[in-house]
Amino acid sequence: MVVKLFFHLCHVKIESGLFWGDLKISLGDLVGITRQTSVFAFQLAEYINPVLPTSGVTMGILGLAGLKWEKWARWLVPLLVLWVLFAALTLIPPVLMKWGPA
Repeated sequence: MVVKLFFHLCHVKIESGLFWGDLKISLGDLVGITRQTSVFAFQLAEYINPVLPTSGVTMGILGLAGLKWEKWARWLVPLLVLWVLFAALTLIPPVLMKWGPA
C-alpha cells in the first residue's frame, strides 16, 4: 500500500519501461514487499491516468466531446473512489501472504 501511495503521489512519466520496472522493483524491495506485489500495485494504480488534466489523450477527447474537465472529474471521482477501495482490498492478500517466488 505504501508503494501504491508513492506511485500516486509521484506519478512521473519515464520513457524507458525497463528503468521504470527497475524503479518499481527497487521501491518494493525497500519497503519489504515482494517484487510481484509491487508490480501488481503499480498496475492497479494505472487507473489514475484518465482523470489527470496533464494527459494529452484525456484532454483531447474531452475537447472533441465538448466536455469541461471539471464536469468530467465530478463524474469520475466517485468511480475513482471505488477503484481505490478495490485496489486497497485487492492488495491485502498479496502483502499478507508475501506473494512471490519462494
